[in-house]
This record gives sequence, structure tokens and C-alpha cells, in this order.
Amino acid sequence: MSRLLYEPHIYKALCDDYKDLYCAHILLREIENGERIVITVYDGNIAGCIHGTLRDGVFYCHLLFKRKVDAVKACLLCEDAFKEYCKNNKMCFYKTKGNICVLNRAAIRCAKKYGSEIKAVGNVFMWYNGRPEKCITFEKEVF
Repeated sequence: MSRLLYEPHIYKALCDDYKDLYCAHILLREIENGERIVITVYDGNIAGCIHGTLRDGVFYCHLLFKRKVDAVKACLLCEDAFKEYCKNNKMCFYKTKGNICVLNRAAIRCAKKYGSEIKAVGNVFMWYNGRPEKCITFEKEVF
């Protein structure tokens, strides 16, 4: 995952927190401690991943995919893998949720094609290039 963070198109779309070495360290430490779950997609090499935290049955997640990867198909594969992970570990999982900056059109299109619904616009802000930017909150019920 650390290598994905520095793919040019991913790095450009990251909020300022993930560009900060201290925050990146915290992110990677959460993965090591098991607080943050990472599901990876391969196409011979690493194609991308979904990472996030599971709280009260809701998986709060972020996507990182290389260029020319069918991100919607990859998201569906990750969802299936995460359902199996939760089943095997007797964890409740019924919804995915995420915030996407309004400037990240590719991620917004992916979330819509994945089947997520817009739940709120502009209630959450993330820092991009030193400025607060509005986010869109997406949710998808998982059955």
C-alpha cells in the first residue's frame, strides 16, 4: 500500500493528511496493529487496494487503484473478499461509507457505478493543497 500512495495520480488526489509523513506513519501503524483493514486486488502485480476501519457494521473506506484498472470490478471483488473476512471472523458488516472530495471526479464516478448513493454534500471537508474542500458522502448497503 505504501507504494500505491506515491503513484502520481493517487498522490495528486490524496488529502493533505496522507501527504504528511507523520500521518502516513499513523496510517501504516494502524494497519500493523490491525485497526485498519486492507484488501488488495492483484492482476499479476498489485492493482490497488481498499483500506478502512469497521465500526458498528459500517466499513469506512478509501480506495487506491492504479491507472487502467477497472476500479468498479475491483471494488466488487474487494466487497466479496471483505464479506468473507467478516464472516470468518464473526464480524457484522452491512454498509460501506466514504467521503470523496468534490474535485475527484474519477472517484465520484467509480462510487456511483459501484452502487453507492450520495448521502450528503458539503458536510465534511478535507484539506487539499492547503485549502479546505467540500466532500460528498457516499454509502452502499451490502447484502
